[in-house]
Amino acid sequence: MITKKEYIEGEVYVRPPDDIKKEGKIWKLLKPLYGLDDASRKFYLKVKETLQELGLSTLPGDDAFYFENRNGVLLGMNLSHVDDFNIAGDEEFVERIVNGISEKFTVSKVEKDVYRFTGLDVKAGNGKIEVSMEDYANSVEEIKEIRKADRDEKLTRAELKEYRKYTGKISWLSQGARPDLSYSALMLAKKNNSATISDLRKVNKIVEKVKKEENKVVYGRVGDKESLQIIGVVDASYKSDEKSIGGMLIMLVDEKMTVASPIMWKSKQIERVCHSSKDAETLAMSKLLDEVVYIARQIEILLFGDYRKRLPVRIMTDSEPTLESIASTRQIERKGLRMTVQEMKEKLMEGEIVSYQWLSTKEMWADGLTKEMEMAEGLRNLLKEGKCGIANQEINKVICQNKEIKMLNIRNRKKKEEINQE
Repeated sequence: MITKKEYIEGEVYVRPPDDIKKEGKIWKLLKPLYGLDDASRKFYLKVKETLQELGLSTLPGDDAFYFENRNGVLLGMNLSHVDDFNIAGDEEFVERIVNGISEKFTVSKVEKDVYRFTGLDVKAGNGKIEVSMEDYANSVEEIKEIRKADRDEKLTRAELKEYRKYTGKISWLSQGARPDLSYSALMLAKKNNSATISDLRKVNKIVEKVKKEENKVVYGRVGDKESLQIIGVVDASYKSDEKSIGGMLIMLVDEKMTVASPIMWKSKQIERVCHSSKDAETLAMSKLLDEVVYIARQIEILLFGDYRKRLPVRIMTDSEPTLESIASTRQIERKGLRMTVQEMKEKLMEGEIVSYQWLSTKEMWADGLTKEMEMAEGLRNLLKEGKCGIANQEINKVICQNKEIKMLNIRNRKKKEEINQE
């Protein structure tokens, strides 16, 4: 749904153009113009007032997301982006919101089930929602001519402009439909101010990768709200000569771990200094912890109307040393990470996190968010078919039981016991 901007402003007076002005007369604006300091804010406030009058509330932490939950039942949602509105819900809700907005704003277009929103092609039907970026991906073509020069030679101003254009395109694709491009996009962005001929040549390799996979995500029903859980998968790649990289993937999953829907994914440079792989994995998990608790709170408010920690939240990692640090009563050696690990323990004891547990490297889908590699088959099945595919082994599972943090099903305990007996 697209509206025409109708900014409402406080009293603003302007001097008329010289060819039509009248002595002693100035103009009072009935509607503000682009460029006025608070025009956008006034428009936002009018949108907020309109939607609240229609019975919607803002989602805590996101003032552009509105929803209506009545007696624990989610009726619908509205996501606003400037003057575009993405509305979802039952027929009565959608009709009421569309009519309510149309009464206050001039609506230029209303599209249903098939439309484009912020550059994403959305198609709803048969109980699924398909978000595609195929058209956008098709517009990303290889750079035809690259100057012959030493691979370490700095790019010219024109070449750097071209390089940044591709950085933006790859980043947008990675955020919308291609998690396997997240690491590539991050590496491109790191060189935005210092790219070389070698970096420009790497762009074409990434473009080849764009063409290898479908650029779409299919979202389907996961299950009843009472049977849902949120799983965060985290990984990190330790780099001794530069800053390490962390990757995370958050999913909405059914209790049987068979059906899932991706919520978000991200590759992020770890700003703090890492002295080991354990440092990198621990700091990456800390970032995921912040994201997954925030998202769990928002989803529960949407589905239930309030937050009471109903949705189990689990974090999975392939770092056994990090899990051991959380489960142990001993302080970790590196003092700079003690408060980070302490926060992980507190989230467990407070019930915001149900468990931390080990995940085999084979099933570590976040691995592709920390290094350059092809999309994992499990990740592809998640994006295209809504399959979870992660074995629910619950190995090295760290939980809080009777206010005591402990690790269950320790993977190497049996092997260690056999060695000790010998």
